[in-house]
Amino acid sequence: MQEDEMWLELPNPEEPGERIPLLFLSTLRTFWWMRRFGTARTKPELKAQIEPLWFAGDPRFIAVIAAPARNGKAPKRLHLLYQRTATGRRGIEPTDWNASPAALERARRSGAHVPDAVRPHSRPH
Repeated sequence: MQEDEMWLELPNPEEPGERIPLLFLSTLRTFWWMRRFGTARTKPELKAQIEPLWFAGDPRFIAVIAAPARNGKAPKRLHLLYQRTATGRRGIEPTDWNASPAALERARRSGAHVPDAVRPHSRPH
């Protein structure tokens, strides 16, 4: 990992033992987050600013994280995370991460570029 990158690993919704990495690329928008996730030397008071951490989405495609507001009662500082394969950029093939057809449809409705749901093979006659 380079200094300008950070990984956040979340469980695969359909394979809880499998962890899926989401990459934070260093930009002005991620600096706040990177300071708080930090390293082993990050001050505990900084890390406490992202507890609890709110999460919505599917880490296989697109997700949003949020840190609590100062009062800790509501999410604030929303940050979009996505798999590069879900962006639809040329040359990057989408992957289904062994997602169910329902999960692929939810990802598609959220704007992710995902493969078509796998259709069951018809039985030969």
